[in-house]
Amino acid sequence: MRFGFFFHEAVRALTRNAVPSFAAMATVLVTVLVLGVFIPVVQATTGAANEVRSRVMADVYLVSNVKPADVARVRGIIENETPHVKRVQYVPKEKAIAAERKAGRGAYYDLLGANPLPDTFRIYPDKPDNISKVRNALAPLSPSGGRTVVGCGGGGGGGAGSAIGAGGAMPGVPPEPKDQPSTVPGSGW
Repeated sequence: MRFGFFFHEAVRALTRNAVPSFAAMATVLVTVLVLGVFIPVVQATTGAANEVRSRVMADVYLVSNVKPADVARVRGIIENETPHVKRVQYVPKEKAIAAERKAGRGAYYDLLGANPLPDTFRIYPDKPDNISKVRNALAPLSPSGGRTVVGCGGGGGGGAGSAIGAGGAMPGVPPEPKDQPSTVPGSGW
């Protein structure tokens, strides 16, 4: 069999039936283009979504001048009593300000004259979909629909307490004294 014969027959068929041949070629071309564009877009989108899902976390902010015993107690509550927690990382305020300076934002903090960043626990869930369960375990909704800050120290002053995200009651943690503020500006929730 000769290649020339088949080529000649193909050209002859295309010239005899030009419209159906064009429609068939156009359909194949459009299908190839759609699949050639659609598949890489889906793969890129899925890859980006998975990369973002791997960075899902919740921050738990502690009040100023928190005592080491309170830090250990809050860590224990987060690690041992909170469901769906995979990993907990403690970031002291000194380390947080150093990271901000390294990122080139140190001049903004110098204008304030003091380190405004709180000591923080970074909580990584076992699955990204469970982040809301972790938040709700640490800071359940109040009847009014809001979340409140809870204290970590036993009754009394000193301000050694913890703010859990936008607040909320933590299991086994008494509420903070009434004379202390009950909101945390810049909450991460």
